[in-house]
Amino acid sequence: MKQIYVMGARAQKKFNQLDTDRNGLLEGDEVVLLAEWVWSSFHNDEKPSMEVRRREAAKILKRCDKNGDGVLSGEEFEAYYTKTAEAMTRYHHGLARKRRQALAAAALAAQADSGASLREVELSAEET
Repeated sequence: MKQIYVMGARAQKKFNQLDTDRNGLLEGDEVVLLAEWVWSSFHNDEKPSMEVRRREAAKILKRCDKNGDGVLSGEEFEAYYTKTAEAMTRYHHGLARKRRQALAAAALAAQADSGASLREVELSAEET
C-alpha cells in the first residue's frame, strides 16, 4: 500500500512542476515539457529538437488523453507517469548492469594482460 502512495506523491510532484499555469491540466507547451522530460530520461545527456518534442508530445496525448479533450488531467497523467517511471527505472537499472558488466570484463582483461590478481586490479580501479 505504501508504494502506491509514494508513486502518487511523485506523480503529483512532477505534475505540479509541469503545470506551469496551475490550472490543473497539462496542455500545449506543458505537454511538450513532459515529452522533453520523458525523452531525455531515455537519451542520456541529449536534448531533443523542438520537432522531436512536439512529435513526442502528440504521441503522449494520443496515448493518454482518454476523453479526447486535448489536455491531460491529473488522473490521465498519473496513469501515464506510473508506467513511464517504471520503464525509466528498468532502463536505468539495465544501463547500470551493462556498466558493471563492462567494468568486470575490463578488470578481467587487465588482470589477464598484467598477470595481477583480480583484487589488485580492483584496488587499482578504485584509485582512479
